Amino acid sequence: LVVDGQKVWVVSDRTVQIDRSNLLAVVAAGDSKKGRLSGSLDLGFAARSGNTDQVDLTGGATVLLERARSRAQARYSGVISTVQDVETANNHRLTSTLDLYLTERTFVTLPGVEFYRDKVQNIDLRTRPYAALGYKLVDTLDQKLRVSAGPAYQSTRLEAGSVGEASTDDTLAGVLSSEFDWEITSDIELNWSYSLTVPFPDTAANNHSMVTSLSVDLTDDLELDVSFVWDRVNRPAADASGEVPLPDDLRTTIGINWAF
Repeated sequence: LVVDGQKVWVVSDRTVQIDRSNLLAVVAAGDSKKGRLSGSLDLGFAARSGNTDQVDLTGGATVLLERARSRAQARYSGVISTVQDVETANNHRLTSTLDLYLTERTFVTLPGVEFYRDKVQNIDLRTRPYAALGYKLVDTLDQKLRVSAGPAYQSTRLEAGSVGEASTDDTLAGVLSSEFDWEITSDIELNWSYSLTVPFPDTAANNHSMVTSLSVDLTDDLELDVSFVWDRVNRPAADASGEVPLPDDLRTTIGINWAF
């Protein structure tokens, strides 16, 4: 690949020349013709016994496939926690997105979908398919900031509702999301993501999710991850006994991440 101020040459069995203004993106894919595949797998565990018996287990996985005109990504995160044999946390989130680039910075997410389950919040399953229009506000070697917004359809099935409360809730919604990646040094990276879902017409029943992670390289493939997670259900559903859970769930995790 040869690039100057006006032209781009792709030299192989034959040489192809295009104007630089027509170059949208370049993805280093090695020998693969399907694009660049990368991902990570992380696991955290903590246990305490004595006056208080507590076990915390956290996990996550990410798979990313990048091409010149598209970006497909799937993410999973989950936590299970017990204190004195009583479950205090049990939630799982799976998201999948396909981004199609219209220009170097503008993209559409079509489709995107999120599945969320939180037994403590009495959410048996929340499904949210959506579409969005996005833009890269920052795109440098060290920092990247993406924002997107669009319409969604949200369907929530409750784990256990109080008497007279509907067990399912289907509604139209709006989705706002953002991602920020900062390579602070060659060995330290900061990742931040945030999403907001606002249902219509009951906008007060909104949901928030934010994850901030600091990763430190231990070896070429292993990283030490410190993460802070905030999940908020602005209007929690009461359980069968009529008890309403707190809207905010906060947790800090430390784990090992394997990247490929």
